[in-house]
Amino acid sequence: HYHDQDQEAEQQQQRELSSTPTSSPPCSKGLNEDEVLNRFKVIRHDIGDKVISLSEDVLVTCDNWRDPKSNVLKLEQSISDPKKKHLVFYDMWHDDIAIEILHLLRRKSQNRCWTLIEFRGCQERHINAVLKTVLEMDIVQTIAFSLTNEKYDPMRRCTNSTLDVIAKSMQNNTRFECLIFHSRPMHFIQSETMKKLRVKRLHFLENVYLHPNEIPELAAGLKSNTSLESFSFLGGVTHVSAGYDVSKIAYALKAHPSLQRLSLCMKSSAEGGVSGLNEVVACQDSALKCLTLTGGFTISSFFPKGTFSEGLRDSSLRHLYLREVFLFPQDVEDLAAGLRVNGSLESFSMKLDSSDTAVNIAPIAFALQDNHRIQRLSLAGKCSLGEGVYGIAKLLSSENSMLKDLHMPGAFLDKSSRVPGYLQVLTDGLRGNQKLESLDLSVNGLSDAEVVMIYSQLWTCPKLDNLDLGMNEVSYRAIEAFSMQKNPNQLSVLRISSPKFSFFHINNKLCQTLLKLLSLNPRLGDVNFNMGPIEWHQTYHNGKMQWHHFFPAYRVYALHSSNKRVEYLKNKELDNEGKRDLERIQFLLDYNWAGRNLISHHIKLPVSLWPKILARVSKGRTCFWTGREQGSQLEFAHDVTYSLVREHLVNFLKSDSPVRATKRTQKDTSFQLGAKKQKL
Repeated sequence: HYHDQDQEAEQQQQRELSSTPTSSPPCSKGLNEDEVLNRFKVIRHDIGDKVISLSEDVLVTCDNWRDPKSNVLKLEQSISDPKKKHLVFYDMWHDDIAIEILHLLRRKSQNRCWTLIEFRGCQERHINAVLKTVLEMDIVQTIAFSLTNEKYDPMRRCTNSTLDVIAKSMQNNTRFECLIFHSRPMHFIQSETMKKLRVKRLHFLENVYLHPNEIPELAAGLKSNTSLESFSFLGGVTHVSAGYDVSKIAYALKAHPSLQRLSLCMKSSAEGGVSGLNEVVACQDSALKCLTLTGGFTISSFFPKGTFSEGLRDSSLRHLYLREVFLFPQDVEDLAAGLRVNGSLESFSMKLDSSDTAVNIAPIAFALQDNHRIQRLSLAGKCSLGEGVYGIAKLLSSENSMLKDLHMPGAFLDKSSRVPGYLQVLTDGLRGNQKLESLDLSVNGLSDAEVVMIYSQLWTCPKLDNLDLGMNEVSYRAIEAFSMQKNPNQLSVLRISSPKFSFFHINNKLCQTLLKLLSLNPRLGDVNFNMGPIEWHQTYHNGKMQWHHFFPAYRVYALHSSNKRVEYLKNKELDNEGKRDLERIQFLLDYNWAGRNLISHHIKLPVSLWPKILARVSKGRTCFWTGREQGSQLEFAHDVTYSLVREHLVNFLKSDSPVRATKRTQKDTSFQLGAKKQKL
């Protein structure tokens, strides 16, 4: 009797788990693919027993034995919170909890859309039930899998796998477009399933290793999937053999009609490199615009002869990115030959991190010296520019150059390869540049005198907005020299640091120096002494690549408390005047960033710009001083707004008298915080 009751209850639970909702899809914004992928860079090393819950996550788990249903209440409270964009199911294995969650999603999630739903270590039947519900409700853009707890069997093939459930449930779906595997799929990958999986973006990340027999199946499925726009294979193959390596994927994608963005890890290639790679680079009869090739920190020759010299000759590729690879001399010459004749690339970036041996990249610099199409150039990692500095200087000094972003972290670190007067050559090319917007010379062992030599030329570059001098051999004297410059520049972001000079070396004297520097440069709104890594975040949208400079620890997920750094400084070796200076510094950072430059020249500000300025003040941005999360308000938003309005009205009221406006002296913008404000 009890056995029959258990069977009936189990059948009822299965009916609840497999029931389908009927609802109309809500409206949602477009998907930022790179923002979602960046999330997995943060949690990459925290997978295991530790559970990371980021500020945008709703973590639903059954690990609380005392009150397992508390997570259902947490989900119900978070559904109406627009800041919660990621729904994470961690080790969910209670049937009754899964049923309640499905009921809750049907009742409460009709008017919202989740950016990401991630499964970490959940049972397959619960995963399939949730997937079927959310896909048919059309309330999710991205689905990700991490920590799959099913034991993988290479011979386990079925027609009702998780991928099959996704394919069947998205027939009338208009929102779901991205599928991410942070761990390998639970079932054997089959070509027929991949053909039916009509997703726009498919990513296999670093932790995914496929069986050799799955590679031909995956390749055949990718070739037949005409909806695919972005694909990443950053993992590897468990056993590499001829015909069962990454070359199979390269052949399948060489003439793909819809693929625009491809990231391919080459460490699982057969001897002799990735055959057919030159055809991928050539982009003949292909929609490919952005290609990323990574070596997985393996010292191997991945590039067969002619990969770039033949592939780039008539290629329509716009963006080429090489990272975690090692270039042998013949690879450098082949790449330089291809870059010399190519006429399509808009951005070229390489980061050589696979070996401690510095690679001579001078031929690449000379190949690009007459290139008038390239907009972003990055030569980073274990490389030596040497005489190539003459090629970079020529590119910078050309009136026809379109270069906007130049990044050379580590290119001058090898002091034995520096040519005499290399910095003078570089600054001569930089002087008067009208296009450059960002310059990165971090990790180059530059001294105080050398960074001052560079900084002194910035006022001649009207578009230069971002300067990175981090992790060099500098001290506080460099900041003092910056503040002594007579001509203001257009910088809005400045990063400078060294093992001897970082955030923890700030004192009263440096606070006064920073006040002088910020008062002199009305656009400087972010001064950063961070010693951590710097990343370039790429966004490929509507056929255009955009690059965003950010500091991962503070600009993405804000893993630090709000005012931890300011409180540290206030309790450090600062007297009362130093603490007040610190507040003035924060005010000037906010004031400059919000738009002080617009009213600093005593011009009448158009009324049409005010809504944008006030929106900028209220939105805020992450700052080095407070570690505030992106989107939070400025520390001194009220004072910033008051100062902007005050300066605008002063200029407006005096505009009737041109003589008086001409003779008017500039007011001090670093006013005393807390002082009584005079009525206008």
